[in-house]
Amino acid sequence: MNRHLLPSSLALVALAWAVLVGVALLAIPVTANAGGGQVFVNCQTFGSGGFGYHASVRPSTCVFQGLPPSGSKEWKLSSLRWSGWDTSIAVATGLYHYRHGEYRDGRLVYPVVSTRIVLSRIRVGCDGRRYYTSVGDGEGTNRLSASCTAG
Repeated sequence: MNRHLLPSSLALVALAWAVLVGVALLAIPVTANAGGGQVFVNCQTFGSGGFGYHASVRPSTCVFQGLPPSGSKEWKLSSLRWSGWDTSIAVATGLYHYRHGEYRDGRLVYPVVSTRIVLSRIRVGCDGRRYYTSVGDGEGTNRLSASCTAG
């Protein structure tokens, strides 16, 4: 027996197929930053000779230099653990290394304390990538560069 599908049967098959594909697409996870691309932050690495930016993702160590360099705070951080990266606000906990030493018991020491910082204000940089351009620690906030070069 040779069966031919009627036009109405073809429409039902097409509809069933569309429903199956739609259900399958709903099962695919969507990230919080869908379509936005990776977000970077400009860091200077510990012990680097001279100042230069390095586009970083979830850096474990970083020196955040505020803009303009004179009069803004410099955050020298290590042991960073991030949450919320690639969203509008990324938060890290880690260690803050004081830039200037202090005398304790006749010795010059550079204190290291626990800290929490927040990155925000995503902007497109000169290379077309997205960068966090604000850093804060609860006591102050500085602008960060989305530039490809220092300064």
